[in-house]
Amino acid sequence: MKNRIFYKAATGATADIIPFFENGAFRLFYLHDYRDAANHGEGTPWYQLETTNFVDYKTLGEAIPRGTIDEQDLYVFTGCVIKATGKYHIFYTGHNPHMRPKNKPEQAVMHAVSDNLINWKKVPEDTFFAPESQYEMNDWRDPFVFFNDEKREYWMLLAARKKNGGSVRRGCTAVCTSTDLKTWTVTKPLWDPHYHYTHECPDLFKIGKWWYLIYSEFSDKRMTRYRMAKHLSGPWYAPKDDQFDGRSYYAAKSATDGNIRVLFGWVPTKSNHNDAGSWQWGGNLVAHEIFQRKNGELGERPLETIKKHLSKKMLYFSDNIDVDATGICKFMPIDITLPETYMISFDINMSNHTNRTGISLRRNHSKDEGYVYILDASRQRFAFDRFPNSPWHLENFQGVSRHLKVVPRRKYHIDIIVEGDVCVAYVDNNIALSSRMYQNEGQPPALFSIDGKTTFSNIKITTSD
Repeated sequence: MKNRIFYKAATGATADIIPFFENGAFRLFYLHDYRDAANHGEGTPWYQLETTNFVDYKTLGEAIPRGTIDEQDLYVFTGCVIKATGKYHIFYTGHNPHMRPKNKPEQAVMHAVSDNLINWKKVPEDTFFAPESQYEMNDWRDPFVFFNDEKREYWMLLAARKKNGGSVRRGCTAVCTSTDLKTWTVTKPLWDPHYHYTHECPDLFKIGKWWYLIYSEFSDKRMTRYRMAKHLSGPWYAPKDDQFDGRSYYAAKSATDGNIRVLFGWVPTKSNHNDAGSWQWGGNLVAHEIFQRKNGELGERPLETIKKHLSKKMLYFSDNIDVDATGICKFMPIDITLPETYMISFDINMSNHTNRTGISLRRNHSKDEGYVYILDASRQRFAFDRFPNSPWHLENFQGVSRHLKVVPRRKYHIDIIVEGDVCVAYVDNNIALSSRMYQNEGQPPALFSIDGKTTFSNIKITTSD
């Protein structure tokens, strides 16, 4: 299969990436969803990739095989990879929905070890379940293990649900402690906010004086979010903008090479490969660099290796294009045939009366339809959508947006990376927004403005070769 920047398993989909960095390479373990039980059977194993540049991915095959229908880990769900006690350790979720009708726990924490990151041996005797006196037995997942230097012990964070409280507000980040990575003691939760059903895929790290807790909101919003604190004991503060990417980016976890920290999540596919379809579990891997802003909050920007790779060949350039749409909506097409993978970069400046402006991807002018990345002054947001919207039918791009202060006479810089039906946009090297495009393949882009004049400058369309 052709290598992809936004990696997707050759059969099925890529979900929940578990990153680990060592010896100059990011090792990316992921949940492989075959989406084909008839030919591949039920269950989800872990597979592994390796990359040094986020452009080329080497497939390393299956890492943790799924169990049988009678074993706890029929679905090998999310966990973590650490190096300790002279070995590599994977702690993962053993999930089996066939246990629930038997009144047995659906989920458990399980353990595997390796000497080389390739060959893994399960340690079934280390399996442990949620203590039923404190937590619901079917929500005990996504272990994240780190060594707590202050306490001189290992801590494991878990996505869990308490036994008591509001029925859809019992989610918490549970904590277990250990000195040997085999026996674990449940202690008080790290974060117990009383407003989530549960929050999945915990990830914890520290930059300077701030601790950061990344989690994925298990709700209809399906966002990857974060909290920040100056101490592990809290309190955990919500930043003004607490999300990474948007509605179509989930289960993101991070790793650092010592210089940059990279966030690895997935952009979901849609059912029936249709814009109107429902978002599905799993899709394509998308990586952002995350960084600490001056106020301590976190931002997202494109990885320099990807930008460099996609800047090798210039396909289009223009110093300046004005789109004057005073009182109307106006599109300015760019006459170009685009490859499957490319990058569009430009600066954008709105007049005082401009309501919305941006770029339309795959703009079919004869049908008067396409996809748009919008700077929306009326709603103070940056959004992805179809334009025009259908008169009544929901296209299901609701929530694919970021809060952004959009003001006239202020220059914004936008980078958009497109590969096949996946698109990712970055504004001012500060926020990211990913989505999908299933229709109008091969159609060129167009610049647009609504209710006022917009000036586009330094417009570049480039590709790898």
